Formats: sequence, C-alpha cells, structure tokens
Amino acid sequence: MANQNQHTLYLGILLFEDSLKSAAFGIEEALELTNHICNDLGLNTRFEAIHISEKDVKQSCTVSSPRLDYLIFLPSLVRKSNYSMSSQHKAFVIHQFENGCTLCSVCAGAFLLAQTGLIRHQTLTTHWGLAAQFKQSFPDIALDEDKILISQKQVISVGGLMAWTDLVMHIVAQRTSATVMRMLGKQLVLDTGHREQSFYRSFQPNKAHGDKLVSACQNYLEVNAPETIRLSDLPLMFNITQRTLARRFVRATGFNLRDYLQRVRIQLACEQLETSNNSIEAIAWESGYRDVKGFRKIFENVMGITPSDFRKRFMR
Repeated sequence: MANQNQHTLYLGILLFEDSLKSAAFGIEEALELTNHICNDLGLNTRFEAIHISEKDVKQSCTVSSPRLDYLIFLPSLVRKSNYSMSSQHKAFVIHQFENGCTLCSVCAGAFLLAQTGLIRHQTLTTHWGLAAQFKQSFPDIALDEDKILISQKQVISVGGLMAWTDLVMHIVAQRTSATVMRMLGKQLVLDTGHREQSFYRSFQPNKAHGDKLVSACQNYLEVNAPETIRLSDLPLMFNITQRTLARRFVRATGFNLRDYLQRVRIQLACEQLETSNNSIEAIAWESGYRDVKGFRKIFENVMGITPSDFRKRFMR
C-alpha cells in the first residue's frame, strides 16, 4: 500500500532527436536507486522521472502531465552549429517555469535552455568545448565554463556529457539530505567530493579563424613555449605593429598573447603530469616556467587545482 504521507517530486526529461540516451535512462535509474535508499531510511520523499518526447509536447503535454518540479534539457553527442527547439517546446517550458518548475540543463542542453528567453540574470555553464560557440550564440547570457554546476534562481546548469550525475546528486541532496546523496554516490561508485569542470579542460584554441598571420603567431608560441619567449619581439618578427598584432590576435583567438602562451604552457604541464613521473620542478621547467612557485600559482589559477592534486586525480 502506498504511503499516504509520501511526497513525490516529478522530474521531466525532455527528449530530442539527438539527446543522449544514456543520460535519460541514467537519470531515471539513479532516481530509482535513490527511492530505495529513502525507503530503507524511512524517508517519505520519492522521485519520479517522466520522459517527455517531442510527440508528447505536440499533444499538449502541459495538460496531461503533472506539474513538474524539475525539467531537464539533456546533453547531445552531436556537435551542431546551432541547437534549436520549436515554439511548442518553448511554450511548454515557459508554462512549467511559471508554475514553479526549476529548469536544468546538461552540457549542450544549455543552448536549448538559453533559447527559452527565461535566462535573465542567471549565470549558466556548459561543456568547456562548447563555451566559445555558446558565447557567440548568446552574448548577453553570462557563462562560466570553469564550473561543473551552477544553481541560481530556479535554474540549474551543469557542464559535461556525464555531468548529469552531478545534477542528480545536487537535486537529491537539495530535496533529501547530504547523507542520502553520499549513500547514492557510494552505491553508484561516484566521487561526491568537490570538483570543477576546469579540472578536466584541455586547451583547444581556435585555428579556423582564417587569419594567416595570427595562425603563424600561434604556431610560433606553441612550438617555442618551453623556451624563453619575449612577447615584445613578436611584432618585429611578423613585421606588424604591436597594437595591430594584439588586436588581430584577440579577435581571432579570444585570448591576448600573454594569456594564450600561459594556456599553451599549462596544457604542456597537464600532459606531463598525467603521463610522466617527472618532478613538479622538472615539469615546470620543461613547460617554459623558470620559477616553480610562479608556475604553481598560475597552474592553480588556470586549472582550479594544484599541480600535485591534478596528478593524483588524473595520473594512472
């Protein structure tokens, strides 16, 4: 017999043609496992996942489905130049939002969430590899691709294809307790400790901008990154004024010369930390840093984690 005092939370999972199926069913199954944990602990909270297809939306899902507590935009394996949703989907999402539903996006789902027009003062996150595309598509929406989860005012966004696990953990902790969340993590063998998306990011600069001079400059910085580079020498080397080079470089890559060089060097360090047993001092030197203390500070500023902790987390 059903518990008369049972409180059920409804999570709608929007299914589009390219939605990641493992995320849709993973969320559902993780919530089923959470229900078992809540039952074992004598808690009256229950989670129910509802898969909502495009057909459901067209058939006036706003009427037939219960009021949703959460509505999730799933990630996608397909990298598109633009992600779009129909006016019917927008109307459905707006209807749920106005009735108190919290909107959630995972990875590329942020593109669909942004299209609803409901993001006004919130900051979103998405997969770090989609950040440049998102900023170009939605320049008026604040984005922080370093974060793995951002929760603000009826909106939750997570970055990364598998970050739906972080979303589930967050919702479970929010609506039950940290104890239930940790028990779920142990059942799924998932790390429930603090982490950020910046830990996993690799530097993949834009090379398709079409500016040959900037491409040559990028190549020079990447090839010579381990050596001492005087950025003030670059304008003379490429027969261009310092101001013009700076302007064209930022326009093409999104980085100034100094930041670009730092990202290249930190990427070199990350690769060595993951694959070699070299000391931190040796890795700093081989990545272009002559001051180990300075290297540690820059590494943590860029990656959000110390070189030593990065090695512990990622080296196998």
